[in-house]
Amino acid sequence: MTLSERIRTILDETKVEATALAKAAGVTKGTVSQWLTGDIKSIKLEYAVGIQEAYGYNAVWIVMGKGPTKAAIFDDQIGRAHV
Repeated sequence: MTLSERIRTILDETKVEATALAKAAGVTKGTVSQWLTGDIKSIKLEYAVGIQEAYGYNAVWIVMGKGPTKAAIFDDQIGRAHV
């Protein structure tokens, strides 16, 4: 799966606009458009972390296409990670 496909998946599943995704990532809407068209084929980890914090998608999956789609959240009360 390409970065373009991963970004499209996030937009489709969350139903957010590219502008909202851009704000979460700390980039311009134009950058999101370039991710979607494939003009930009990679994403910086710091941008992916912003998306993870806002929407719960695994930053490693966003950057590399590896691992689970959603980030695991560690729950101190139960002492284990959950999605």
